[in-house]
Amino acid sequence: MVPSIKNEIFPIVARGVEDTARKNGFTVILCNTDDDMEIEKDYINKLRTRWVDGFIVCSMLPNSDHIRQLQEDGFSVVLAERYYDDSIGAVVIDNYRAAYDAVCCLIKTG
Repeated sequence: MVPSIKNEIFPIVARGVEDTARKNGFTVILCNTDDDMEIEKDYINKLRTRWVDGFIVCSMLPNSDHIRQLQEDGFSVVLAERYYDDSIGAVVIDNYRAAYDAVCCLIKTG
């Protein structure tokens, strides 16, 4: 579930998720929420009843109760490019470190 497929990072994340899921026998359902919390909640409610194994979510807002409720209801939940706290697993990129490394590389190569 992504907030906007137009954001340049989320198609890359979605592709990585799909490639890894397929190699492990899973199918990915991509949901684009258009940065709308109500659409996000609607997708979650629909998917809860459709035999999904878990959710990989790039939620719009931190500490979203509906995301925590998924985990409390026994669904596997991983946040991608979002971090709430240690109670929900997350995969994030350290953008500051990546930018620092890129600048250092540019300085070294002139």
